[in-house]
Parts: sequence; structure tokens; C-alpha cells
Amino acid sequence: MEWNDSIINPEQERIRLEQAVKDNPDGPEAYYDLAVVCENLNDDDKAIEYCEKAISLCPNKTLYYAFLVFLTVRYDPKKALDALVEFIELVPDESDYYTERVIDELGYMDNELAVEYLDSLRAQGKDFIAKKIQRWIWNP
Repeated sequence: MEWNDSIINPEQERIRLEQAVKDNPDGPEAYYDLAVVCENLNDDDKAIEYCEKAISLCPNKTLYYAFLVFLTVRYDPKKALDALVEFIELVPDESDYYTERVIDELGYMDNELAVEYLDSLRAQGKDFIAKKIQRWIWNP
């Protein structure tokens, strides 16, 4: 499943965005857009790399965390859960547009790992976040 399936010519878009990143290496939006194109091209490793770069440049944009959850939930659930914690810390009231998309992806979560992760959050005093993640994974 693609995050954005309306990209008409992903290879051409990738070339354009790689140039945009070279021209403005401090612009998070170009990194995010490049991550989306890479995901569209099934280059998930590059997509994750570019998404993480966008987050490092703009750590308060929920869209970037939502996309990182989308990218990693199936094969790096620990990274997905870490991104989910950041997402929830930014949007505790669930009013964000991307919340529903994130919740949909959590159906692919490794349940055993999720239980361990939730226990570690509770041990850190992050009961609110643990409760929300638990509800999102098992009772969306």
C-alpha cells in the first residue's frame, strides 16, 4: 500500500526532489516529499532515511511521524512505536488529520513486542501514552 499513489512519474519526481534537497539541504519538506516518492518506488530504506531527515529538521510536524509509522510498522515495529510516541506527544487530543491513518497501520503491529513496549512506557511513567497506544492497536 502506498502512502501517496497519485505520483504520476515517480522516477522523474525523485530526480527533481534530489536536486531540491541538494539546493536546500535544510528544507524538511523536500526530504519528506522524497521519502514519499521513494516509498512509491518501493525503496523503503531510502524512504525511512529521508523521512528521518525531515523529522530531524522539523521535529514538530505530525505528518512526518505518521509517515515514519507507516513505513516501519511492518518490519521495524520498535522504530514505529518510537515514532508513535513522538506523534502522540505532539497530538495528545487525537485531533490530527493523520491519526486515523496511523491507527489503521497499527493493525500490522507485532503484538508481543507491543506489550513489552507498553510495559516499558508505563515503567517510564508514560501511562497516558501507553494507554492510548494500547487502545489504538487493539481497539481502534
